[in-house]
Amino acid sequence: MPACVRTTTEGRVRWRSGPEDLLLVPRLPAPRACGTSTIRSWTIGSLALALSSCAPSVDHGAEALAERPVVVVTEVLSAPPEGADGPETVALAREDDGVRTHVRGPALGGVPFLDGVLVLRVDRSLEMVRGPHGVGSVIDREVLFAPVASADGEHVAWAAEHGPETVLVVIDREGARTNAAQGLASIGAVVFDASTQGSARRLAFVAARNGGIAGVWAARVDGSGLSCLTNCELRAGQPLDARHVPLPTEPIVFDGDAVVLRSMAHADRVTLPEILR
Repeated sequence: MPACVRTTTEGRVRWRSGPEDLLLVPRLPAPRACGTSTIRSWTIGSLALALSSCAPSVDHGAEALAERPVVVVTEVLSAPPEGADGPETVALAREDDGVRTHVRGPALGGVPFLDGVLVLRVDRSLEMVRGPHGVGSVIDREVLFAPVASADGEHVAWAAEHGPETVLVVIDREGARTNAAQGLASIGAVVFDASTQGSARRLAFVAARNGGIAGVWAARVDGSGLSCLTNCELRAGQPLDARHVPLPTEPIVFDGDAVVLRSMAHADRVTLPEILR
């Protein structure tokens, strides 16, 4: 059986099993409404992890992907029993121009950024790991999913529980850190808009307020323009009505000044508010 390693690049999963690579874009789990409590358990946290592992469906070509550093899953260390919910722990390495640098210790996921790897640990701490010895420094805690990088590598984002709220953290290549969204109960399925740049770059994600129904939100990476796009007035525990828009089961896609939300049943095109155009 040929050697097979799994690499992650911009939220995609690439299986290398021979001379030809198969690029797989992960599908999202079935939609789930968010209740009044903040996401804390791995039962729901794993949903956020899966939702957030997706990036915009922009194909930059195998050649462009090969030129950028990737994070390689070198070994699966543990996995939940079949049919059970929970995270898979893995051993990681950064692969850059054929040179592989291993990351010490088990992880839940990671993404290459700057000259290192942002690694989500089993205790939900986020480390920046640099150097040939894979030594890391903690930059956040209570993180809900492995970081998501923009297609050009200029930004990386993740969600974390800071006190009673969940925030969406963004860091750029200069090291500037902002909260693109805060005051929410849950955040997942983060995607960047490749057509925007710098502090004006837009991102979209699935989120919910305490007591609300999960919907799609958008903002700029500097925290301006935070806007709810779907299911904004709906509340948990109440019957759904004609205003309900199903959560996307595929990655959110920016299309000009709108986002396209594709589910198993249909697709919705939602125009962004004026503040985000």
